[in-house]
Amino acid sequence: MKKVIFLLFCFLPVVSSCLSGKENTLLLRLDRVLKERVCYDYQKEQRLDSLKSLLAHTSLPNETYRLNDLLAGEYELYMADSAITYLGQNLEIAHTYQWKDRITETLLK
Repeated sequence: MKKVIFLLFCFLPVVSSCLSGKENTLLLRLDRVLKERVCYDYQKEQRLDSLKSLLAHTSLPNETYRLNDLLAGEYELYMADSAITYLGQNLEIAHTYQWKDRITETLLK
């Protein structure tokens, strides 16, 4: 029993130094990603503007539903209230055309 405890104390510094190296790498990576946030936000806004432009130029219910779905997906973790707005529009479309599978899909989202 004493040997086991002794071995644990011998290997503890080695294990902790290995873990701290991984933590430092992860922290550095996280810092880099946070510094590039402006770039990521710009790319997200470009995708949203592109989808909104396509949505403004369509009158087909299938295409409107598809674009609303894409917009809701883009907004999901970005601005949840906007995602809910587009899903609400999809729910109205699905009810209007009695698309039961799409009603269920939208309600699940």
